[in-house]
Amino acid sequence: MNSAPTSARNGGEVVDSARVLLIDDHPALLLALSETLRRRLSRVEVETCTTCADAMSCILGRDYDAIVADVQLPDGNGLELLAQARVTHPDSPVILITGHDDKDLALRSLRGGAYDLILKPVDPDYFAHTVGLAIERRQLRRELDARERILRRNSEELEKAVMDRTQELRDANRLKDEFLATVSHELRTPLTPILGWARLLKSPRLDKTTFDEAVASIERNARAQSQLIDDLLDVSRIVTGKLRLDVQDLDLKAVLDSAVDTVLPAARAKNVRIRVEVNPTLVTSLAGDPQRLRQVFWNLLTNAVKFSKPGDEVRITCEQADSSLRIRVIDVGSGISGDLLPFVFDRFRQGHGPGSRTGLGLGLAIVRHLVDLHGGSVDATSDGKDRGSTFTVTLPLKATSVDSVPARSSMQRPEVPPVSQCLHGMHVLILEDTSDTQQVLTATLEIAGARVTAVASSAQALEVIDKDPPHVMLCDIGLGEEDEDGYSFIRKVRGRPAERGGAIPAVALTALAKPEDRVQSLRAGFQLHLAKPGPSNLPLILARLVMQSARSRLVHSPAPH
Repeated sequence: MNSAPTSARNGGEVVDSARVLLIDDHPALLLALSETLRRRLSRVEVETCTTCADAMSCILGRDYDAIVADVQLPDGNGLELLAQARVTHPDSPVILITGHDDKDLALRSLRGGAYDLILKPVDPDYFAHTVGLAIERRQLRRELDARERILRRNSEELEKAVMDRTQELRDANRLKDEFLATVSHELRTPLTPILGWARLLKSPRLDKTTFDEAVASIERNARAQSQLIDDLLDVSRIVTGKLRLDVQDLDLKAVLDSAVDTVLPAARAKNVRIRVEVNPTLVTSLAGDPQRLRQVFWNLLTNAVKFSKPGDEVRITCEQADSSLRIRVIDVGSGISGDLLPFVFDRFRQGHGPGSRTGLGLGLAIVRHLVDLHGGSVDATSDGKDRGSTFTVTLPLKATSVDSVPARSSMQRPEVPPVSQCLHGMHVLILEDTSDTQQVLTATLEIAGARVTAVASSAQALEVIDKDPPHVMLCDIGLGEEDEDGYSFIRKVRGRPAERGGAIPAVALTALAKPEDRVQSLRAGFQLHLAKPGPSNLPLILARLVMQSARSRLVHSPAPH
């Protein structure tokens, strides 16, 4: 076998690099054919063989863009090579050369798959042209095959992507349906005891114990429904990046106590004890949002109570770790399974313990986001099912001591009478366009000793201020369609001189519960912004506000001459 690289052009067409195998038992003809290809074609590597055995070895070992073989060889014939080439290289064109003008041979050659049959003596131009076309045809076929493979692969990938996306949409649609069903279930669940007890309260046969149970159940379920709505709104703010913190100096111990107070009714109803273990000498001064941190520990405590059994105890511990505070909420309840533990802070994940088929699985996701916003971390550990769980929150510790934290109204509260009479002798103006809300607010404040005037429009409220100025105002923001909103109303009030009611303290009580709503209320002129349904200690809040306002007027009033 001999090989020699050749380079030539064929009719001005440059043929890409190709390999050609020439087989003939006449060395002179092999040399002449090689020279012809070298002169007429470009970038062609030519290999030559003189026997059928050598040619078979070459065909089995290498790939050729064209094979040219004499029909008659000493140890075989070109038709045998043609058959072998069809097996090993079905896309390699085979050109046969013969010295006999035999129609039967021509038919057998073409039927066997030969590209062409060239008669001797070989015409150099025709030979080079035929080989060049054969090479070009093979290269085009390979290029088409490659493009077809690419198209097929792209088609398969596209089909898979469409199928995956379709499945994702189906899953998303299923999750949406499941989520909406869960939301509907969770919103309706508290309504059952609320409406049921509300009907029973109309009965004159209820004894005091049952009456107290009814009131406690209504309040507990109403707050659960309110918390569900708050969680949904918070998740929406988290997803859109609109959840903001109102950072201020605070004492974490007070935040923990407030969270415990909120959860205690549910814990007592389930006979679960809550024990707070905080060293009184521990520095618990932080910079953070007290409302959001209270929400963090409220969620953790609620979860702990939810998954505890009657008679269990939930513990809260707090310790200093370097420049951070480490707070643990520990329960001995149903625990967290190992497969759920890595996903416990994901949205819409729920546990597998008793009572786990309630809730939307939003609380812990909100906890993680709020702790992250405070520059802290939260993690969960559990030894498994029925082995309890521990949630650990780590928050950066403020450098100053508790004593150096600036005094705030939430920490230094003026003394007020007991809640039953904390508004005794005070006139409260309620601006609320919903009659049911008017009635319940009026009853709540009158029980606390207040004289209440309730109106449904801002014009009526201004008339009351002119004729019978109140000590404090409780105002809705979203009033009737034909009325101005609470922001506009309070701006009008603040535009008045003090002797005409311009300094009357005012609280916004509204369903607008976003942080930016609170900011807007304070900027408009309200002293406080409370989200409906309002806190259970609303009378105390109003009483403290009246006393703080009176104290402020005394401090800033001119000294007598």
